[in-house]
Amino acid sequence: MTNKPKRVQCRIGDIFEVRNGKKKEYRYFQFCALDYYQLNSDVIAVFEGRYSKPQEVETVVSKPVEFFTHTSVRYGVPELWQKIGKAAIVDTNGVVFKGIEEKLEDDIDKDYTDHWHIWRLGEEKIKFIGKLSKVPDNAEIGLIYPPDDIPNRIFNGKYDWGDEDSYWGAEH
Repeated sequence: MTNKPKRVQCRIGDIFEVRNGKKKEYRYFQFCALDYYQLNSDVIAVFEGRYSKPQEVETVVSKPVEFFTHTSVRYGVPELWQKIGKAAIVDTNGVVFKGIEEKLEDDIDKDYTDHWHIWRLGEEKIKFIGKLSKVPDNAEIGLIYPPDDIPNRIFNGKYDWGDEDSYWGAEH
C-alpha cells in the first residue's frame, strides 16, 4: 500500500504562503472569491509585503491588497504555495477586471485595442467600454492564469506566459 499525500482542501478565506527560494523571500495571498463571469474561477488577493521569514496570518492580513487575479488555487498546493491558515475575507467590493474581444482567425488584422470590456467581481454582466483609455486604472486583466505563473507576478510584477504586449496592446 502506498502512502498518498493528504489532499488539501482549499476554501474561500484560506491564506497561502508563496516562497521564492532563490531570494529566501515570502509573500502571501488569500483565496477570496469565485468569479462566475470568468468560468467560475478562483480569485486571489495578493497582500503587500515581502518577508525574509514566514509570518503569522494576523501580520499578513493587516497589509493592504496589492492586486487581485484569477487562477486555480488547489493546483498550486503544495508545489507552489502552502496553506497556512484562514482569515476574514478581504473586501472585494469594487474589484474590476478587464478584457478584450477574442481574436478570431477571420479578423486577424482587426485592431482589438478599441474593444475593451470590464466586469465587477460578483456581477454577471459585462460593460463594453471601447477604448482602453476608458478602462478604470485599477482594473486587472481578467484572464485565468496557470498556477505556476502566479509566483512570477507576485515576486517579479509580471506574468511569464508570453508577450502580453503583443496580445493586449502596449498600453494595458
